[in-house]
Amino acid sequence: MVNYFIKLLSEKGYSVTSANDKDFIKSIVAEHCYVATDIEEEKKRLEKQGGVIASVELEDGSSLLLGSECFEAAEVLFQPERMGLDVPGVGELLKMTNFSKGKTILLVGPTATSLPGLKERIILELPKDVDISVVGYGDEISIIAGAQQIDLVHRLNLSVFSVSAVTIIKRIKKS
Repeated sequence: MVNYFIKLLSEKGYSVTSANDKDFIKSIVAEHCYVATDIEEEKKRLEKQGGVIASVELEDGSSLLLGSECFEAAEVLFQPERMGLDVPGVGELLKMTNFSKGKTILLVGPTATSLPGLKERIILELPKDVDISVVGYGDEISIIAGAQQIDLVHRLNLSVFSVSAVTIIKRIKKS
C-alpha cells in the first residue's frame, strides 16, 4: 500500500527517493489513508470538497496536498492489478472462500487493525447470503502476532489466508 501511495504521489510530480522519505511517507499513510466503501462515490465527494483531504508540511516548508491518494492507495488491497500484481484482491479472496461454516473473520496486523474503513469494506465485499462478523483491533479478540498467532489459529481451529499486509482469518465451527 505504501508503494502504491508513492506511485500515486509520483504521478502528481512528487519524488520519494531516500529511506527517510519512505519512512515519512509511511507515517503519512498511517495517519491519512483509509478504505473507501465506494471509491467512485468517494471521488465525487472529494471533488465537491475541493479535492484536498489533508495538507502535510514537508521539511523544506512547502506543503504536500493529499487528495484521492488517501483512499486510492488502500484500493490496491482490493485491486492488486493497480500495482501490476496478478493476484486476487481481498474481495475476490472472500468470494472464493466457503463461509457456510464460518462465523468470524479476524483482521490481524498493523494494516488490518489500523486502516479506517477496512472492516466496513470487507463486510460489503462478503457474499450477501452469509452471516459473518468481522472483528479486529478494539474488538473483543486480542490482536497478536508471530508464534502466538499461529498457536491461536491451531487452538481455535481457524482457517487463514492473507493478501498484501492484511491477514484474514476465518473461524471454522467444529462439526
